[in-house]
Amino acid sequence: WKASDIPALARLEPGQSGKISFTVPVVKGFPANANPKNIAIKSVATIDSPDIKSTLTGNKTIASNLLQVKVGALVALQVSPFFSGDHITNTGPLPPVVGSETTYTIRTKVASSSNDLSQARITFVLPSGVVYKEKSYPNGETVEWKARTNELVWEVGILSSGKEKEFQFQVAITPNQSQVGKDVELVKTATFEAKESFTKKEVITERAKVTNYLEQDKAVTEQSGFVKATP
Repeated sequence: WKASDIPALARLEPGQSGKISFTVPVVKGFPANANPKNIAIKSVATIDSPDIKSTLTGNKTIASNLLQVKVGALVALQVSPFFSGDHITNTGPLPPVVGSETTYTIRTKVASSSNDLSQARITFVLPSGVVYKEKSYPNGETVEWKARTNELVWEVGILSSGKEKEFQFQVAITPNQSQVGKDVELVKTATFEAKESFTKKEVITERAKVTNYLEQDKAVTEQSGFVKATP
């Protein structure tokens, strides 16, 4: 800074203090050859005055203590509906029809861009009228269905840096007359929670409102989720 910008810091007598604030932009991503795990931003500030006469050069330069900021993990959470699939077979009319049951697969992918995560879990809140069919993939995953609150909890466990985990489960809807011409909400919210090993902080990411619009399912010809009246 210059004295003309911040007059209060033009000259500091013994016992006086001043303050200056500034921001520094950070990069949006890591280089391709970098290992983005347990990253910390380290910085140190120095101040000197060339106008103050001193026989000792060291007396004119003062350095701050080291500031280290640990970079937290960025979690990518993707929740999408599918009708086609190799692991779970779905049935029913597409688009859905009043009074007829149609089943869908909810595919979930989660990954950590950096840092290992532990005690990870995802809680899916299903709207009333959406039924969990007690089918999921892969087999052996720890899953808890809470019928009273219409919540499905997937215990992800440990999520290693740079690794992706996928989970699928089946739900069913039987539309009524009031839903004609509308899409159907399959998942109200999907909330990811975990503890980070590097920063020791909790990580929370939420994905809201997943409908039966099959945008990601390229294997079906009818992607619209609008309910049709009974023929």
